[in-house]
Amino acid sequence: MGATAKKNSHMTNYLKTPLATKFPDFIDQNNILRFDQNFECGNLDSAFLFNDNVYNLLMKVDTNTKGNTYWFMFKVGNFRIG
Repeated sequence: MGATAKKNSHMTNYLKTPLATKFPDFIDQNNILRFDQNFECGNLDSAFLFNDNVYNLLMKVDTNTKGNTYWFMFKVGNFRIG
């Protein structure tokens, strides 16, 4: 193994580690919504669980505006109809 490979192996190991989001015990992970904006034109910046049925969503600002968001493009999964 070369010097560069040894030097960067810690970063490679870190990137291979799966993310494990830790939720408080009172949150049922099977019933929370899943938000995704990882596609062309997706503009959801972040989603925060406020309580059992309320989420705070932060949107990315539209291009060529003074901080406005005129449209929303993201996916929601793990929901139940009704």
